[in-house]
This record gives sequence, C-alpha cells and structure tokens, in this order.
Amino acid sequence: MDEKIKKLAVLGCGSLSLERTLMTNFGDLGVERVISVDIDSQELAKGLKLLNITEHQNENIICSSNSLPVLFEVYQGDILEYDERIEHIPQEDATRYVRAVLLTIQPQLFILSTPNHEYNEAFGLPNKQFRHGDHKFEFTRQEFKFWLYNIMTDFAADYDYRFEYVGNVSGFNHLQGATQFAVIQRKFNGP
Repeated sequence: MDEKIKKLAVLGCGSLSLERTLMTNFGDLGVERVISVDIDSQELAKGLKLLNITEHQNENIICSSNSLPVLFEVYQGDILEYDERIEHIPQEDATRYVRAVLLTIQPQLFILSTPNHEYNEAFGLPNKQFRHGDHKFEFTRQEFKFWLYNIMTDFAADYDYRFEYVGNVSGFNHLQGATQFAVIQRKFNGP
C-alpha cells in the first residue's frame, strides 16, 4: 500500500475487535491514531481489557513494526455529530453511512450537516459550481429533505428528525442558511 493510513476511526466499535486484529499491522499501515466509539460501556470495558492483553502478547511485533507510538482514544456516547462530511464521499456511500449509524450505533441524537447548495449564490458562485473542488455532490434544501426522507422511512418507528439552517448573510434570508442540518433523535419508547 503506497498511501499510509494515519488515522483509523471505528464507529460502533463494540469490544474493539477490529482494533485488536489490526494492532500488529499498524506500523505497516502507517496508523498513528485510533479513535473508537461505541454506546455500550460494558463492551468498551471488555474491549479495553482485551486490547491490553493483545498488546502485551504481541509487544515484540508491535515495537518492531511501529516507528511511532499509536494513540488510542475510546469514547462512549449517545450523540454522534457528522459535520459537513457527507458531500466528500459518493452519495451512495453517504446513504450507506447514515443507515449504518442508525442500524449499528443507534445514537440518541445524530446531527448531520452539509452545505446548502442554493446558498452558493450568496458566495458569488455560478449556479452549478460546488463550494469545494473535492465535493462529490451538494444538496439543495429540497434534495436534502428528499434524500433523508428516503433513508428515514426505514427508521420511522425509532427516530424523529427535523431540519435546521445556520449561517445567514443579509439579503439571502430566503435561502435559510449556508449550512443545513438534519437533527435525528431517537424516540423515547419507555414504559
């Protein structure tokens, strides 16, 4: 592999099985930082114990293959925020990502944001031009609503969602905001 992977983020990591499996290859891959997130504190605690055991069992391999120390960060949380990132991957992958988060991680709150393509007018960009050259797509307000609606139909029993807009320039209030947010919240299904 020519390109080195410097950061590995595992959302819905459970007991850190992927991290433990890859640990002896981090040096070859170029991994310097691992960020693992899961909602289940018991699985995380189990994973940290197993990670420590794996590290000690493979200490010679790890020390000889890793030129730099690898920083591990493990988080438990019920809120997941994904800020202006979906437009950097193909739309089909963005759809799969959102579905995977809702199916696997099942956060209490998932905040997803992306540029409002219509607002590019306020920045003096031509009609079809994206804000950044690496954007694969940009949604209008209607397209974002339709895209999320199609995903959320499968999750209607468990989640509510709404749209918010931020970043307004005088004279462009009719476009609502430069950034559009989907705030996806798990329904309370208690007694």
